[in-house]
Amino acid sequence: MPFKRTRPYLALSQEIKSRLKQISKSRTEKAGRVDRVKMIFAYFQGVTISAIAREFSANRPRVERCIDKALHLRPLTTLNNFPRCLNRSVQLALIVRMS
Repeated sequence: MPFKRTRPYLALSQEIKSRLKQISKSRTEKAGRVDRVKMIFAYFQGVTISAIAREFSANRPRVERCIDKALHLRPLTTLNNFPRCLNRSVQLALIVRMS
C-alpha cells in the first residue's frame, strides 16, 4: 500500500496553468526552467515525487525543492533559479523585489 501524501496539494489558477503550459512548450526558455514547470505540472496532476524524479532522471531532493518552493511561494516565482549560497531572507527579498 502506498504512503499517504504529507505535502499539501498544489492549487493553480487557470491563468497560471496557461502560463506554465506556455513555458513548458517553449523552445527558447532555458531547459532547467522548462523541467521545473513540467515537475510542477506533474505534481499538480497527482504524480508522486518518486515518479517525477524517475521521469526526469533527477534525484528526489531536487524534485522536493522544486515542489516545496511552488507550495510555499508562487509557482511562477519558483522557476527562477536562486543561488544556493543566498540565505532564505535574501532569497525572499529578491522574490518580493521581482514581484
